[in-house]
Amino acid sequence: MAYGRFAPDRDRVRPAHIALAAAILVVGAWLRVRGAQGELWLDEIWSLNTAQSLSAWHQAFWNAPNDNNHPINTAWMYLMGQDRAPWVYRLLSIVTGALGVLAAGLVAARRAPSNTPARLLIAMLLAATLYPFVHFGSEARGYAPMMLCALLAFAAVEDADRDVTSARWTYGLAGVLGVLSHLGILPVLFALSVSFAGRQLLQGRTVVQAVNSAVRLNGPFMAGVLAYIAAIWYGIYTSGNLVTFGGSTLSCPGGDCFTLALDEITRFSSGGFGAHLTGLHSGLYGILVFGAVVWLGAVGNRRALPLGLIMLGVPLLFFAANQPAAPHGRYFLAVFAFMPLLIAEVIGELSARARAARMFAGLVVLAMVLANTWAVNRFVQAGRGDYTQALERILADQDGAPLTIGTEMPFQLTTVMEETRRRTAPDQHIDYAAFAEIADARPPWVISVTIDANDLRPQTCAGGLLYTLDSVHTYWGMAGSTWGLYGLSDTPAPTDCLWLTEAQK
Repeated sequence: MAYGRFAPDRDRVRPAHIALAAAILVVGAWLRVRGAQGELWLDEIWSLNTAQSLSAWHQAFWNAPNDNNHPINTAWMYLMGQDRAPWVYRLLSIVTGALGVLAAGLVAARRAPSNTPARLLIAMLLAATLYPFVHFGSEARGYAPMMLCALLAFAAVEDADRDVTSARWTYGLAGVLGVLSHLGILPVLFALSVSFAGRQLLQGRTVVQAVNSAVRLNGPFMAGVLAYIAAIWYGIYTSGNLVTFGGSTLSCPGGDCFTLALDEITRFSSGGFGAHLTGLHSGLYGILVFGAVVWLGAVGNRRALPLGLIMLGVPLLFFAANQPAAPHGRYFLAVFAFMPLLIAEVIGELSARARAARMFAGLVVLAMVLANTWAVNRFVQAGRGDYTQALERILADQDGAPLTIGTEMPFQLTTVMEETRRRTAPDQHIDYAAFAEIADARPPWVISVTIDANDLRPQTCAGGLLYTLDSVHTYWGMAGSTWGLYGLSDTPAPTDCLWLTEAQK
């Protein structure tokens, strides 16, 4: 089915549709503003610490060699200065996240073969309300601008089918800005390049011609990336620092980070239900996306190839490379940025078919929106963690004397606690004792940094000391940590007492 510049008259976007789209955009922006109200969490504080260690904003692009440096976001945080409200550091993500809602709708509607208004509104509605997009559209990191750039790159590749010379500059700009936002866009750009070459072959070009066109498409992008690599090399050469990776101690049971990460983002895209059903969400994702892509290809939809390569090919590439290395669904965000577009394409094609199919598709979209409304509400209420409340509880009986806190995850606790202490109790000195040091340090408080609050035991032992659970400070969603606050007990520890969490038996 051929795509034209404009849809037929009966499928044109009318003023009523524009008004609905504007309302959806306002709702999407409002949800992101609401999501930006809570405290900064571990990775945001880590990024802020990186930004505040710089002497100029541009050093974020060449002299901050760690994997948590998302250069555009880091430069933004540097420019905002110190001691600003969390929403100020998150403003870049709020704006680009809201623009991502608009971009999803415009990309879905452009060159639509039928039912343009439905494609526009469905894509915008899902991009506005799906919990992962709200979450990372209100977090002070590079994911929101990266997702926006991925959608713009997709549109540029479609334009390149007709004129690769002009489209490659748009693609190059979107790609470079995406890389400077987050490297997670790279496999999506690779999939787009392969799909572009594939389209060339389907149009009758030879393999050499198709490869040549793909190389031309990527010319400006590769030039920009090489310049970025040269800048990083210069920064490493002049400073003597090496690129550092990680800091978290989280691991995957059985080493299956891929399934856990794909499960997480798929589960939270459908409301966050079924946390312990490992593999179910990944399996359903593969089956449903494969079925949708095959059906779109069977009815002649041009987007079946690029969407298939992005939403199935990139996860398969990750699986083959044993990535991601940590159980975090955010590594699939660049892939899931295209979920609203895929659903809009399927429903757009169904609109010309049986009424029952249209009704079923509408019910599916409604169910997704309602489930995600519940998830977003949970997120707004709990945020990414309530660390200030935990510190206030610890300091309630303190007289300002130096304090020691024990933990099994010193990097996570120290990073978050020190930022919380600096903001709320700058005169209080706190030392941190790792698990192996607790017997000698005898800290009055131990904080278990965990993901699932259900892992926390009422009592725990460390170094022959007994600690009793005092309070639990939880978070909701895809970023944050639960703090189990344990106080030192006067009762001797029993010989069979276990350390901290169920996961550490």
